[in-house]
Amino acid sequence: MTIKTFLWIPCCFMAALTLNAQDCNAYFPFQKGALLEFAYYDAKSKLSSTSSQEIQIVDEEANALTAQVAMLLKDKNGKEVTNGNYQVQCKDNVLYMDMSAMMPQVTQAFSTMEIQATGDQLQLPARLQVGQTLPDARMQIKAGSGSVNLMSMTIEITDRKVEAQERITTPAGTFNCYRITYMTNTKMLVSKSFKTVSWFADNIGMVKSESYDKKDKLESSMELTKFRSN
Repeated sequence: MTIKTFLWIPCCFMAALTLNAQDCNAYFPFQKGALLEFAYYDAKSKLSSTSSQEIQIVDEEANALTAQVAMLLKDKNGKEVTNGNYQVQCKDNVLYMDMSAMMPQVTQAFSTMEIQATGDQLQLPARLQVGQTLPDARMQIKAGSGSVNLMSMTIEITDRKVEAQERITTPAGTFNCYRITYMTNTKMLVSKSFKTVSWFADNIGMVKSESYDKKDKLESSMELTKFRSN
């Protein structure tokens, strides 16, 4: 499994609940019990892993809506690799997600170490438009034991653009989508960059994603295989 394979596991889902005067009808399913399942593939389109995310708690406050999500990652044989929880918030018509929630592969890679992640939240406006640019985000991950830092990783997401509207089919169905592209730059012992193309469907979220190297060769992909809402 590679970093790019899982970088977008819980990345962005479309909502099904409006918070008072806010527009939370996009990019995340704010419904308790909602379930999304994904399949991840390597460069040869062979299954490498699967994941599921279930919305367990939805809290509504005066000016924000917050969801608690349980995530489970399994290998291609159905064996559990890692599990955890992440939080998504809708505030002022913008969704905010901790970038560390997007990378269960980091937890897997450093499973014997203590992990500390700091940095920006990934932002998504409640409504997308073709030609729109989206904010960059940066995160640093430190892994170690006790007070000893053994290694660190920096991840930057840049050049996020809404490029087009397209119709996309996955095992979960056929969806009218916005296509968004962005660059991901990772640095640990060495630096590496790759381009990601993702498709977001109304009232569901990210239904498909593909990552390419500098020569535009496909390196990994993912697709939504199941969506269940209450």
